Amino acid sequence: MYYPGSGEDIYYPLALTDAVEFVFVDFLYADESGKYVTNNAPNDDTWKKIGATNVEIKEEGTLGRGGKRIITFEWGGKRRTVYLYAEDATTFTPAELINGASAILVKA
Repeated sequence: MYYPGSGEDIYYPLALTDAVEFVFVDFLYADESGKYVTNNAPNDDTWKKIGATNVEIKEEGTLGRGGKRIITFEWGGKRRTVYLYAEDATTFTPAELINGASAILVKA
């Protein structure tokens, strides 16, 4: 599931689908230096609040410069992965979506 402009909303896409891979893109996820900004994005408490277990978080590259934060966790009886990109969703295509997305979530 692709969720551009996702902000800190993690529960809605999880509750809405049975997907196991999510791609979130929001330029608010990082500051200018590429540091992850938790007041605009899912943070460590977020995963606890939704009841996720076995949470693993890692970063590849520099956020805001094509890098991503990868969160894997157990929720609803399945192992799930969220890829967070700190990019402009109107101009950036994540590698995970090179062949398209099975679903796109747009919320106003």
